[in-house]
Amino acid sequence: MVCHSTLVVVFCAAFVLTRGASIAKAAEGASLTLAPASGSYLVGGTFDVSVLLNTAGNVINTVAVELRFPPDKLQVTNPLTGRSFVESWFQQPAFSNRDGTLKLVGGITGGTVTSRGLVITMTFRVIAPGEARVEILKSSQVLAHDGKGTDILASRGIATYGLLVRPPEGPEVLSPTHPDSTRWYQNNAPIFTWVRPEGAIGFSYLYTE
Repeated sequence: MVCHSTLVVVFCAAFVLTRGASIAKAAEGASLTLAPASGSYLVGGTFDVSVLLNTAGNVINTVAVELRFPPDKLQVTNPLTGRSFVESWFQQPAFSNRDGTLKLVGGITGGTVTSRGLVITMTFRVIAPGEARVEILKSSQVLAHDGKGTDILASRGIATYGLLVRPPEGPEVLSPTHPDSTRWYQNNAPIFTWVRPEGAIGFSYLYTE
């Protein structure tokens, strides 16, 4: 576009600035994140993961989350919604431990703005060692309270967790001379025995009074 007069130059500059501001504003989309985004957990144990929403200053009235997790390593035991900012559920949180998915759709009457709104907290049980990737899928949406249902979701969280084999708790220790650990014995020459656990190559021990 070529400008040939002062008035047109001013108009051109204003148009460029206005258009740039509109583009910048449009780029400030909402984000869904996972917290914590990383961590290490033991097989057989559980841990909680929360889905958090940042509306980036926009007023929103609907959030739809679809999430994937590895079902061969993690299982959902309980999706908790008691502290969620969502007022009503159009689709109650539902999960499949066979497919490794969790889905929900919730709404807020009159809309809301939040920088760290809790959507849901999930409790995972670790069933196998390895690395587990949990991600919010592209099918998730955050709808603006604009009468049009504009999807403003711009960023979706991914989390990676290290799943570790629980370390051995040690052998069962027995004593033929002091069989009851809650009693006091006058014998000051105790004898202790234990069975070597499978895979053990050595032992460390400590005596106390």
